[in-house]
Amino acid sequence: MEKNTFTRRTIKRSKIILNDVKFGDKVYAIAQPIAKAIDKTVGTSISTCSACARRREKLNNLFE
Repeated sequence: MEKNTFTRRTIKRSKIILNDVKFGDKVYAIAQPIAKAIDKTVGTSISTCSACARRREKLNNLFE
């Protein structure tokens, strides 16, 4: 069975993203697509909240 090209691209991109970044950026890279999907489904604006930016900065500074 042939793999979906979207899946291959997503896996490759996530490996690149998650290798050399801080912890807050890793959490952001994983949580942002989930938040966008929730926004599309429910009609909210979770992906643009200011708490996410604060959490990202806090995690980056915490695990330096």
